[in-house]
Amino acid sequence: MRRTLFFLVALLLLALELPATAAISFSVISHSQYTDAFGDVHIVGEVQNTGTSNAAYVEVFFDLQNGSGTVVDTSYTQITAGVLGPGTSSPFHEIFRPPAGYAAYSVAAVEGETTTSQLNRNFDVAITSTFEESGREHTVGQVTNLNTTTSNSVVVSLTFHGSDGTVVDTDFALVNSGAPLAPGQSASFDSTRPADAPAYSTRSVFADSDTPPSTVSPTPTPTPTSTTSIATPTPTPTPIATSTYPSPSPTGSTSPTPDQPVIERTSSLSLRRHLVARGEVVADGADACLQRVTVKVQRKRPSRWRTVATITTTLEGVFRKRLPDRRGRYRAVIPKVLMTELVCAREVSPIRRHRHS
Repeated sequence: MRRTLFFLVALLLLALELPATAAISFSVISHSQYTDAFGDVHIVGEVQNTGTSNAAYVEVFFDLQNGSGTVVDTSYTQITAGVLGPGTSSPFHEIFRPPAGYAAYSVAAVEGETTTSQLNRNFDVAITSTFEESGREHTVGQVTNLNTTTSNSVVVSLTFHGSDGTVVDTDFALVNSGAPLAPGQSASFDSTRPADAPAYSTRSVFADSDTPPSTVSPTPTPTPTSTTSIATPTPTPTPIATSTYPSPSPTGSTSPTPDQPVIERTSSLSLRRHLVARGEVVADGADACLQRVTVKVQRKRPSRWRTVATITTTLEGVFRKRLPDRRGRYRAVIPKVLMTELVCAREVSPIRRHRHS
């Protein structure tokens, strides 16, 4: 008995001497929603890492509510940045078809995982022009690699703010068409937004890469830039906890122009344990069609397929998501995307069966 008590006391003293584990925690800085010309709802916002450790696979969860406040569905999305360091922030952008009776949403939770991957935002970003062409607003600029080694898959993230500072839209663009950026090299980017996107007063921008930084330096702070935006009405800011659903805009066109090549894509899907969906999107010769694209994992109901998860792929085209552990048939759907110079075709993965045990 005495020996057992001595052992327990020793374990307690040892635990008290161990350093505290670095934690991750998150804060949603602001968020809002708008409805596009096709009737889809966009929830946009910005998340900050308020913890002391780098975070990856950061996801924002939403409750979709009817007019009575009852949750009729749920949704979630990943932030734009692959790694979120302590004190840094990143935009997020969720797109979904509103369920019947949808009236409002609320942010239910933000979750992520600690990671040993390093944050690499060692890039200088300069916006050189903004113009409208064929009903789309273009934000054009240059990125310079401040690392002493080559950086792969450099991506520019843009956050658009209303007059009160609320996030009203987000976007991202590949730098150098997705090709590696050598030390000191500068390359251009072109971010485009449709004509029905919300108006904004300021925007902030940063560039990051999945390649580890070659020098340890402070993370550049995004500098808001005043700008003249497309002449669309500024949406009324919504409360942080809840946002109401506006009426859909008139339906637009999704037809590609004749000079836009159509890039075919393939997608894998595997179901592991209880229950994790994993897969990879492949688009030969067109990184823009596989990097940070939307994947909808769907489960077959008696009469239709229902989306149970919306995921954003990594810069390698990989996606991973934990799902509710339910038996059934599953598939991954990658929606068609119209870009300035090409069209990424719609893709549906092979159907996989999950047997709950």
